[in-house]
Amino acid sequence: MNLLQYSNIIRYNQNSEKIQAQFIIYQNIQYLLKWYSKNYLLFNLQNSKKTQINLLKIIKNILKKYLFTLILQMDRITTQNLKCNKHPNKNLQFIQVNDVLTQPTSSKPLFYCSSCFNHDLHFKSINYIMIDQIFQEADTNIIPKWPPVNNYQVISDLIDLTSNQSSLDYVKQITDFFHQLKEEFLNKIEVIQKKTINEALKYPIDTQQIIKRYQEISNIHQFKQILNNQQPNNLQDHSTLCKEFISQMESQKDKNTELLQSLLTQANQLKTNFNMEYPQIIKQQLFTFIDHISFFNLDIPEVSSANHNNTRNHQETNIINQSNQIVDLKLTSDLIMKLVSNKSNFCSDQFLNKLSESLQRINPLLKQFTFNTAVFKENKVQIDFSKISEEKINLIEEYVKHSIALSRGEQQYEQEVKDSLEIKQMTQIVDSKMSFLRQEFIQQFEKFLVDVKPFLKQINFTNTFTDKNKFDFFRNLKDKRFYYALYEESLPNLDLKLFATQYQNGQRDSVVNKKENGYYEIENQIIVIG
Repeated sequence: MNLLQYSNIIRYNQNSEKIQAQFIIYQNIQYLLKWYSKNYLLFNLQNSKKTQINLLKIIKNILKKYLFTLILQMDRITTQNLKCNKHPNKNLQFIQVNDVLTQPTSSKPLFYCSSCFNHDLHFKSINYIMIDQIFQEADTNIIPKWPPVNNYQVISDLIDLTSNQSSLDYVKQITDFFHQLKEEFLNKIEVIQKKTINEALKYPIDTQQIIKRYQEISNIHQFKQILNNQQPNNLQDHSTLCKEFISQMESQKDKNTELLQSLLTQANQLKTNFNMEYPQIIKQQLFTFIDHISFFNLDIPEVSSANHNNTRNHQETNIINQSNQIVDLKLTSDLIMKLVSNKSNFCSDQFLNKLSESLQRINPLLKQFTFNTAVFKENKVQIDFSKISEEKINLIEEYVKHSIALSRGEQQYEQEVKDSLEIKQMTQIVDSKMSFLRQEFIQQFEKFLVDVKPFLKQINFTNTFTDKNKFDFFRNLKDKRFYYALYEESLPNLDLKLFATQYQNGQRDSVVNKKENGYYEIENQIIVIG
């Protein structure tokens, strides 16, 4: 229904108070339009363009307000003209919007008035909405029960979402952000600029300031004045004045030298310290950060968890593939984290998490740095300690500390290692005369044991021998000919009555006899050989 149709309705229904109100609104709109048309030319000639624009905005807003009110009231008039068939004195207020498909065509009316609502003992509110609500809220709000859906929680959630208009006005939020950013950025730049200039003013920063300071130290203007005051035909007096001044300045050679040297040092110091390259780098970094400003997580790989995991895995693969290749490798937060988070560094999880968060914030900046070199040394890759147990890593840590202590040449520490139970027992086993090992090998092996001592703790030395007495007996025998006799008689088959005799200086020193009870007697020592 257009405005002309509404005007006709107004004319035909001017007896109603509501219709009279609408007619007044309609007349006001017509009056505004006629007034503006009549005064358009005069208005444009007498007022500035800015005033014209402002007034046009006011008129536009008034027209919009009147038109909206008029249309809303006309819609109400249209519906209010619909009377209930069962209760002719009542206007229709409700319309059924759910379960319409399942009910017979003639069983129940689609519209309800207030009396219908009161008489229906099985009224389901979920199936009806107020007609007036549609006209009042259709242009601005979400209607709770429309359209028909399987789950009305969806509509309820949309209502909750749109109730906070400020959180959904993304364009406004973005605009406000950049306005605030520009304001804060310019304020910060101004503060830094003033601070830097004040710092620079402490130094003789340009030629004029250097010359001015020189003039103060040298008193060159005073010298000039003395020379200018020369009287005609009075050269003697003038020479005397000049001589006095020069003598005075000459007597201050040390001071003059010190002050001028200080001036030179200050000027050179600023020249050395002044660096335009670093501010240019900072400026470029700022531009890089600004280029990466985004309000949407999908545009930020480090924030999008799925994308981040895929990107990280892909980058780790690249790091491994390019580790020994000279390529243009970009510095990224993941590359730094892979190098730092190596388990051999023993960094805490809390530190690594904080570091990762911080690096991701500056990842756009890090990516600006490219290294045309391999990450690792030739034919070397990073040891993957993640596949080694915590116990083994602790052993490696202990071994490194142990090696550092040995490399320092700490004699006391080395002796303590040699005197340890593990080293002593291993040395005894190797140094046994029954081993037939060269002394040179035994010494090398002992040195090796000292080097790897931390790893020996994995061996249980508390119950090493099946029979320590037997081991000590054979280990302590003095004459090598005894070993040869044992070897020839096959030691495992010790069932001879006399299986070995030890000689000392050609005389029989000890005899081993087998007794009836299975024991062997060696000079008053009895051992059991099983």
